[in-house]
Amino acid sequence: MNQASQDSGNGRKIALVVVLLLAAAGFTWWNSRPEVTPFHAIAYPCLPMDTVTTDPTQFIMVSGNRSPPTEHTLPDGRVVYPVYFYKDPTVVPLVGGKLLYFPVRFFDEDGLETPPLPPRNQPLPKMYSASLTRYIPEEAMQQLNAALQGTAP
Repeated sequence: MNQASQDSGNGRKIALVVVLLLAAAGFTWWNSRPEVTPFHAIAYPCLPMDTVTTDPTQFIMVSGNRSPPTEHTLPDGRVVYPVYFYKDPTVVPLVGGKLLYFPVRFFDEDGLETPPLPPRNQPLPKMYSASLTRYIPEEAMQQLNAALQGTAP
């Protein structure tokens, strides 16, 4: 084998390696770039599992991605879950005349976890899970409706 054919073989290998590296870099960039959709701008209320409140100013607002988050890990390591409330005061009584907001973690097909709730200071029984209402502030609802209709900025 002469020197010219050996050099051209090495050149092809180097070119192939460069192309593969560029393709890998492009693929990594494409998959890791932040996705810009109207849903990213919407903040949803969440709470840690050990927190219940009647005050919406205590909510931790978490931006969505393609949909409202079902669980989110904060930079400090705490995990927060979406805020729900129960409209029927015979199931979850009003506290000081106000709705009680609490986090809910859904798992499996029909399992759920809540913090202890009044009146029995126990988690919400599974049989009431179908009547839970997710709390989404009016501003977030307007943004969500605009995003769903395709009129969001």
